[in-house]
Amino acid sequence: MIKQVVTVAALMALAGCASQSQPQPSATQAQASDAQGPTGAELAAYAGSHQYPQTETARSDIRAAAIVNSDQGVIKIYNFGTDAIRDADIWVNRAYVRHVSAIAPGSSAMLRTSNLYNAVGQQFSAKGEHVNLVQVERDHELQTLMGPAAE
Repeated sequence: MIKQVVTVAALMALAGCASQSQPQPSATQAQASDAQGPTGAELAAYAGSHQYPQTETARSDIRAAAIVNSDQGVIKIYNFGTDAIRDADIWVNRAYVRHVSAIAPGSSAMLRTSNLYNAVGQQFSAKGEHVNLVQVERDHELQTLMGPAAE
């Protein structure tokens, strides 16, 4: 329990540092990028055509964290590493998926929970679940992010 509290505190401190050093997109910019993104039907179809990698052992050496703001319905993925996270699937609770093109080193990406779908087309935000696990799948590797911590 103490380890989890220390980990969450460290994530929050890192997120605070990252947000102070990196300009964050305004709510208008975030909404604009969502408006230009795939439709709900396209996101559901993508999720339906992808399966959670059951046979892969998840590594935990990625320098990235997930911070959840349930009130706003967003998950922020912070990339603290020196390499971009490219062409990756973000898996939430081993069931809901969203593809991201890239998250640059030292920056973040914001995922709306309303844009996360599972294999049967159910929307994460409609299920009322809590974010318990966030993982990145890329290059046939599954990596578990630090957190998730609540904002």
